[in-house]
Amino acid sequence: MRRKSSFNRSNNVKKERIIMVASSVFVLAALTMTGIYVKDHSSNNTNDGYNIDFSSLENSVDDKYQEIAKNSVPEVNENEIEMDYPIDSAQVDSGVVQIPGLTDGSLNGLAGDPAAESLLDEASADPDALVDGQAAGSDAIAAEPKLSFKDGDTLVWPVTGNVLINYSMDKSVYFATLEQYKYSPAIVISSTEGTAITAAAAGKVISVYFDEEIGNAVKIDIGSGYEVTYGQLKDVQVSKGSYVKAGALIGSVAAPTKYYSVEGSNVYFALNHNGEPVDPMGKLN
Repeated sequence: MRRKSSFNRSNNVKKERIIMVASSVFVLAALTMTGIYVKDHSSNNTNDGYNIDFSSLENSVDDKYQEIAKNSVPEVNENEIEMDYPIDSAQVDSGVVQIPGLTDGSLNGLAGDPAAESLLDEASADPDALVDGQAAGSDAIAAEPKLSFKDGDTLVWPVTGNVLINYSMDKSVYFATLEQYKYSPAIVISSTEGTAITAAAAGKVISVYFDEEIGNAVKIDIGSGYEVTYGQLKDVQVSKGSYVKAGALIGSVAAPTKYYSVEGSNVYFALNHNGEPVDPMGKLN
């Protein structure tokens, strides 16, 4: 009985050991399979919705900046740019662009500027203030002055000399070269050939011409309907449309025409008011 009982116990122990080993093997196998499964699952790197892709976010931000910049700054087509003043293609090719009121010599661009308008008013009141676009002392006046010659104003002698023939429109006077009497709408002043002839008053040159009787001549508008004519000139220094101040050089005394050969070299000096001749002796100071 004892031997049988001992044998049974031995068999039970063996069975328990076998069960424990089998269990261990099973557990190890299960753990091994679980590890393999986890590793394989991780290698697939499946996005379950909780992963954040920062590179995608950066690209989205860059796209948004570009969209904002595009909407904020409109594209400019250089062919559609409009300017407040026209530019001639010829001016662009020459490298010189004219801008009205700035580079064309006009003063229209100064309108509305109190300081500029004051300067223009001073120039109109005193033609010597703006001369030849530079400093006073030049003969041509840059800014167009307001011409005004009142009845009480006087003229400056164009040359110094004796009066050979007086003004006379109410009776005829004698002309030695022509050996006849006729009316004289001007005075004839004796002078030496080459002597400088100067402007009797400030004004605008309205005509430079040649006349058979008085030779080269210049007519100047001095304002208020008054005009002065200078004859028997050479080396004329002014042109039509130019402005001169009193005392400016007009030209020099020429050799007399055949109509004044006996009288000799001289200056023909006439004054008209509204187209009618006026005695200049009453205006010369």
